[in-house]
Amino acid sequence: MFTLLLSIVLKFDFSEQITEKLKLVGKKGFEVEIDKLKIKKYFKMKRLLFLLLSICFVSIKAQKTKEIKLEQKFWEQKEGTTALFQKFKGREAVQLNGELAISNFELREGTISIDVFCSDERSFAGVFFHQSTGNREDVYIRQHKSNQVDAVQYTPVFNFESNWQLYNEHQAQVKFNLNQWNTIKVEFNETQAVVFINNNKALNINKLKGISNTGKIGLWSLFPSWISNVRVAHKKVEIKAEASMLKKEENDYIKSWRISESFLIDKIDNLLKTEKSIPFRKVKADENGLLAISKYSSKKSRGSFEKNVEDFVIIEIDVISEIKTTKKISFDFSDKCIVLLNSNEIYRGNNAFKLKGSQFMGHINTEANTLNLPLNKGKNVLRFYVIEKANGWGLKARFHNYQNIKVVSNN
Repeated sequence: MFTLLLSIVLKFDFSEQITEKLKLVGKKGFEVEIDKLKIKKYFKMKRLLFLLLSICFVSIKAQKTKEIKLEQKFWEQKEGTTALFQKFKGREAVQLNGELAISNFELREGTISIDVFCSDERSFAGVFFHQSTGNREDVYIRQHKSNQVDAVQYTPVFNFESNWQLYNEHQAQVKFNLNQWNTIKVEFNETQAVVFINNNKALNINKLKGISNTGKIGLWSLFPSWISNVRVAHKKVEIKAEASMLKKEENDYIKSWRISESFLIDKIDNLLKTEKSIPFRKVKADENGLLAISKYSSKKSRGSFEKNVEDFVIIEIDVISEIKTTKKISFDFSDKCIVLLNSNEIYRGNNAFKLKGSQFMGHINTEANTLNLPLNKGKNVLRFYVIEKANGWGLKARFHNYQNIKVVSNN
């Protein structure tokens, strides 16, 4: 850019017609004629050149990749985090178990890359961005899952809770270099991201699911991992959406619900047995019908993954039927669910992580459960008690047809 600007200035034509002459008389009486117009143009061009070079300098500075030193003073350490800053395998590194945010630094769009020393022990390590209070975007590798379909994952975090079980479309099979450094690089803007592992594209995220579009940026690890070579850059990022990942809006899913606050699990029996008045608020599901519960109701026990105590929320709709009829509904949930129709319990289910085997992830699959609902003429209340420990709190449901019925979520 500098070369281009310089060439523009050098090619500028100062030989336009002369309109006015100045006479300068030297100390010894010598007279010199100077073109006044040329002087004006010279200083105008000088100011223009200075302005353009300043813009160029700011642009170059904004795009420059910066290495963040792995020293305590450059990082904000979350309470409960263990971070050991020292040399490892000949590099400045940090052994991290928890979260570190770069001090006094936020990023709306740009890149972050880190090197993780991979072993085959169970460990999760990666980066986060767009962090606001309790919410952010996470990208990470599961070191013990090398070459498996879920070796790399992306998930939004809502109210301090990860949600990877709800977004299994955002994972990738990647083989890591064990007992070596592996590079994770994320390019992101306000709404999209692309993930590279060892310079190979692993994930294309056409639409970020998080709440914030700017915020803090940093590192995280569940169980100790060695991290080195942290680099960030503030630059314009343009990402082309992959057509294969674009999902059409699914109109037959229930898109609007009433939801309660969260309760600890020890209160569930009491609330199941009584008609206690509970305050609800209306919320919207995603365009594909997924209701990410943590986005709207914060868990009372949170942030400790499988060490969390279970919470539950109550989610309901009114089904207004023109006639007495039976309607088929398909649904799924994470982790557990109890369904009531007009105060009568009609279903209990459990999709908890690893419940049905070591490889059972507990992902949402809407067709997993089907009920035939005996509806009365008029108003019917369909209520879901959704119970969650960790990794993704969600509900998704659809009626197979809406003939003679109307779904209402207003209080």
